[in-house]
Formats: sequence, C-alpha cells, structure tokens
Amino acid sequence: MASVISIVDGKRSQIIELAPMEQICLQITTITPDSRQRIEAIEK
Repeated sequence: MASVISIVDGKRSQIIELAPMEQICLQITTITPDSRQRIEAIEK
C-alpha cells in the first residue's frame, strides 16, 4: 500500500506542462480586455 501511495504522490507533485494552445489561452486571460496586446494575441 505504501508503495502505491508513493507512486501516486510522485505523479501529483510533478509539474504538468501545458499544451501550446492552453498556454496561449492563459496568456490572453491575463491581458486587459481592451489592450492592443490582447487583440494581437487573439489574432495569433
């Protein structure tokens, strides 16, 4: 049982890398709604 828990906990603690589209969406949500930078990011 302890070995199973250590495997599960190890997987939980790893940093999950976001997919490229998820990264772009996260960046867009942090930019102010009416900024030129946001418009350019959405057009990307």
